[in-house]
Amino acid sequence: MTEGTTRIEAFSDGVFAIAITLLVLEIRLQHAGAEGSLLAGLLALWPYYFAFALSFFVILVTWIAHHDVIRLVEVTSHPVQLANGFVLFYVTFIPFPTAVLAAHLTGPEITTAVTFYCATFVVGSGAFNVLVATIARCPGVTWRPSGESAAAFASRSRYMSPQR
Repeated sequence: MTEGTTRIEAFSDGVFAIAITLLVLEIRLQHAGAEGSLLAGLLALWPYYFAFALSFFVILVTWIAHHDVIRLVEVTSHPVQLANGFVLFYVTFIPFPTAVLAAHLTGPEITTAVTFYCATFVVGSGAFNVLVATIARCPGVTWRPSGESAAAFASRSRYMSPQR
């Protein structure tokens, strides 16, 4: 079964939007009446601001790359949808390692938190490579605007060619 990219794009955009929104939910101010001023409470949240900004940027760049790849595809198939699901699985996971990083950025477990955070992006890179490889090798998937097979396009594409 093949179909256009409208549904996969809409679904993916929704997942990216939700993942970005979930990032901000980890930034929580202490309840009113807690010791210290409001300013001190806001400043104490700097690890959460930092982790939020970092992950927001990562999700944004991932969304842009995803958009660049998907806009080249004219029709999709079940294998492409499954590979895209792997990318979306990675994207929806990002808020969790972001929260872990923020909570441990100033503590003794910072090395573990950073390792966990970075390992998430290793998995994400793999997921993205699976998506591109699946698109390139999937029969019946064609690239815009040439209409050539995905494999032919990928053989000369910057996404699949070795860097020179």
